[in-house]
Amino acid sequence: MLGLGAGITNSTTPDFFTPESVAIASSLELWSSATEGVTEVLNKVSNWSDLSSTKQFLKLASNSAPTFDPVAASIKFEGTTNGDALVLNNASSNPVELTLDQTDGGYTICFIASVEGLDSGSILFGSKTNANNAFKFYDSDIVRLTVAGSNYDFDSSGLNDDEFYSFMFVLGDGGSNNAKLYINNGLADTKTITEDFVFGMIGGNNNAPKSETEQRIKQIIIYNSEISDADRNSLYTNYISPSI
Repeated sequence: MLGLGAGITNSTTPDFFTPESVAIASSLELWSSATEGVTEVLNKVSNWSDLSSTKQFLKLASNSAPTFDPVAASIKFEGTTNGDALVLNNASSNPVELTLDQTDGGYTICFIASVEGLDSGSILFGSKTNANNAFKFYDSDIVRLTVAGSNYDFDSSGLNDDEFYSFMFVLGDGGSNNAKLYINNGLADTKTITEDFVFGMIGGNNNAPKSETEQRIKQIIIYNSEISDADRNSLYTNYISPSI
């Protein structure tokens, strides 16, 4: 794997399965891993690459940046005054947003994150141009997915501060309870969601940092389709397990 800013090389995943190996590989929209593709100086992150394309995350403000944790291979957002968030950009460094179409095969959002922000209402990621889409650590028993301005509260009983967890939202393109949240690959809750999700930044939404307390992210993988149970299990084993 590629070296991290200071020349560290880390390899934690096998070569036989990658996020492109899923049944509908063309639906892969984003794949960023803190084990590679991170540009940092003195652990201050300026760029985080999308390993599946030319997209990249760039720091929101010129005088502020998230922190890279080389021990846990993760990126930390603390919600500083000037904004330690990362904005999704194209190859020309212009901001872009991903629209995940619910009625065109569903969508899947997978990530490994710590829950230092549990209880604080801190937003880990969401849309850039408005506040209509977000993933939020809402309180000790709920994580909230906001989609097209509607709030969906998923049960997350048993999560502890300071620990990493795997979150996998798998949404089908119709029917009741079509949205499933898996925590550490166990089904935690289901909801009915019929709206599209728009993704454009990490560390906040609405073009602003929204992390009142520090939280870390190790990996994020997004598909514009509902992945199969078999692919979900493979992703968890190889990429979205909190032990990675």
